[in-house]
Amino acid sequence: MKRSTNVIINTRCAIRSQSRDIGGLVFRNNILIADEAVIEGPLHQAVFEGNLYRTSANGAVFRDSDRVFKTLVDWARASGREMIDGRMAGLSQDPRLLIPDRIRELPTDPSQLRTMPFYRVQTDSPCIGAGIIIRDNGKWDFYGNPVDIAQRPTLGVHEPPR
Repeated sequence: MKRSTNVIINTRCAIRSQSRDIGGLVFRNNILIADEAVIEGPLHQAVFEGNLYRTSANGAVFRDSDRVFKTLVDWARASGREMIDGRMAGLSQDPRLLIPDRIRELPTDPSQLRTMPFYRVQTDSPCIGAGIIIRDNGKWDFYGNPVDIAQRPTLGVHEPPR
């Protein structure tokens, strides 16, 4: 499995399935931020491990047609998601991520994406070293920094030097 961690920020939902439960989906080491619900829809077969969930005060971590879980702890206890060997694997705090104030601050030339300052974790981020080791991790983060397979990676797309 290749490392394919993400930073997903959306005013509605970070991950959404409208119609049916989809098996075989695995979400690891992501930063997921949404105002309404971080995860919405029938995603009961998906694996969620080592992700960071952030939502507004009125939002929910998980919501489908018949259940709403406002907190990560409540969802983990009820579903077994974000639990590994009986311990919480996910986080629900400020990721301390550099996010642009306006979309026009982002580069429009794809060759400049690796040089942008955004979506990088700050030095005091709880995401640093909070990920789950993935053996075949792709070796590099989005910005070209190495990702060591011998230590727990940082959540999201940025592996800062340690």
